[in-house]
Amino acid sequence: MSRPAKSVKVISKNLTENEKQQREETENLLKGNSNKVKPFDYLTTEQVKIFKYILNELKASGIIGNLDVYILNRCAIVIDRLNTLDRMINERPALLFDLDSLKARKDYMTDFNKCCQELCLSPQARAKIGTINSNKKEQNKDPLVKALRGG
Repeated sequence: MSRPAKSVKVISKNLTENEKQQREETENLLKGNSNKVKPFDYLTTEQVKIFKYILNELKASGIIGNLDVYILNRCAIVIDRLNTLDRMINERPALLFDLDSLKARKDYMTDFNKCCQELCLSPQARAKIGTINSNKKEQNKDPLVKALRGG
C-alpha cells in the first residue's frame, strides 16, 4: 500500500525549487481560505476546547484551510470520546475485559490515527513543520533574501 500524499510544506522528498513552488501554489489554491474554521454547533464544551487547541497549534504551520473544518471537528469528537472511554476504564478496570468497550476504543483509535495522518499531527510531521517554520523565519531575517524579494 502506498503512503498518503503530504503537503509540500512537510514533505522530505528532494524537489527542485521550481517543483516546490508549483506544488505549493497548487496546494494553496486548493486549500482555499482559512477564515471559516470554526467548531460545529453540536460539539460539546470539551470538544470545542479540543478543536480550538488543535487549531491554535496548527495555525503557525499554515496548512489549515476552510475545507479542514470537517476533519478538525471529527478529530475533536474522537479525542473526547477516547478520553471518556479511558476515564471509564480507569474508574472501572473490569471494563478492560469488556469486549464492547475494547472494540469501541479500538475503533476510536483507528479514527484518531486517521485524523492525525490527515492533519499532519504525527511527531515527524510536526518536526518537519517546525523546521520549515524556523527556516522561513531565518530567511525573512536574511538581508540578501530581503533584497532578492524586493523588500
